[in-house]
Amino acid sequence: PAPEPEPETNPLEDILNRAISASQPAPTRPTGGREIRLTSGEEDQIRDRIRGCWNVDINAREPEAVEIRAQLNPDFTVKSAEVVDQRRYNSDANYRSAADRALRAVRNPTCQPLPLTAERYEEGGGVMVLNFDPSLMF
Repeated sequence: PAPEPEPETNPLEDILNRAISASQPAPTRPTGGREIRLTSGEEDQIRDRIRGCWNVDINAREPEAVEIRAQLNPDFTVKSAEVVDQRRYNSDANYRSAADRALRAVRNPTCQPLPLTAERYEEGGGVMVLNFDPSLMF
């Protein structure tokens, strides 16, 4: 039997795919995989604190929900924040726009410190995931 022909490749597409995968940082997890598991009351308090710093694109056809992983300082200010879904962030312009707005809100010093207790901070190693869903904010 004759060997199967190799699939055609697009050199530009190959370069783009390699660049995208190389630019994606390895997912970060807190030591031991811990995260602060928020109660609905805590979520409401954080939502109230951040609401004034989050500028939702009211002209978006389909508002995007975005998850942000935040590392907190012991005083409950945000030390660092990243988009959980990096693959989508790098490939979807609408999602990237929504994610950038969520990141700006989390990092905005006006909306810090976040309303948590020292006990909750310790339980999750100072790491939490925030869900920025426009349908839940207003």
